[in-house]
Amino acid sequence: MARRMPVDRAVDLFLDHLKVERGLAANTLESYGRDLSRLAAFLAGRGRDDVADVSAVDLTDYLTELADAGLAARSRARALVALRGLCRHLVAERWLDADPSELIAAPRAVPARPVVLGESAVATLLAAPRRDTPRGLRDAAMLELLYA
Repeated sequence: MARRMPVDRAVDLFLDHLKVERGLAANTLESYGRDLSRLAAFLAGRGRDDVADVSAVDLTDYLTELADAGLAARSRARALVALRGLCRHLVAERWLDADPSELIAAPRAVPARPVVLGESAVATLLAAPRRDTPRGLRDAAMLELLYA
């Protein structure tokens, strides 16, 4: 049977757990704290003051709100890791009966498009090796092969 605990108190206990028992770096704790404070504010705005009242729909809506606010996929994924850690911790400590974040999929990051050199940059690159030494000839051949 789950027990009652305010969301803010749960966040504080989880951050203390990460600091003391897991020994996470200060920057990681700060990032998790920021993400979980934002989550607590979102849940408070929905009237979810107790951890037992939080549902998977609330957490999905939170991640959707982060996306609508323009957060990058990596930042949303970090926020999801923080809230999953919180939920798992609450289940392990028996504050929750089930993990509401269990079935939430992580946001997918879109790979960056490769940068392509322009014609003038390629011409400058190909003209760079000296062609009067064996090493320069080798470098020129490698660059031309690479460009081809």
